[in-house]
Amino acid sequence: MSKPGELVRAAGGLVTRPAPAGLEVLVVHRPRYDDWSLPKGKAEPGETDEETACREVEEETGYECVLGEEVASHRYVDRRGRDKQVRYWRMTVAREGAWAPNHEVDDRRWLTPAAALDLLTYTDDRELVATLANPDARSEPRRRPAGSSTRAAAVAVTRRAAQAKLDAARLVA
Repeated sequence: MSKPGELVRAAGGLVTRPAPAGLEVLVVHRPRYDDWSLPKGKAEPGETDEETACREVEEETGYECVLGEEVASHRYVDRRGRDKQVRYWRMTVAREGAWAPNHEVDDRRWLTPAAALDLLTYTDDRELVATLANPDARSEPRRRPAGSSTRAAAVAVTRRAAQAKLDAARLVA
């Protein structure tokens, strides 16, 4: 648990694999929030962000992954009013371990980037997946304005997200 004013650190992965149609991305469903997102979670004491990303992806999906380049860093105020930073790395699967639906993640899916853009709940996740079709659109570290909720951000459909969807569809075609 973080102290007031302390940054909550979290990390996760943009996990991809080659597929006959091009590339697939791994997404997870969290029943607690009834949302679809990229696998991620909070850091444990003494853990680096890179270690957090690998551990959380494996815990949520059963996939042990190889860490690639860092692709995004998002900073915002979470649902509990805490300052939170989530860092993401590109990852590829090294080995599949045991996994079963559970209280944290009850579904995991490999999707084309275009299908992931349709399913993902949050704008930040969609923008990150869009970088698979357009690497020049890589997400810059940023801070979401205070008072803007993640849910509100998910509802706001931007031209950038629409363009990213088109770019991802071209990647699959």
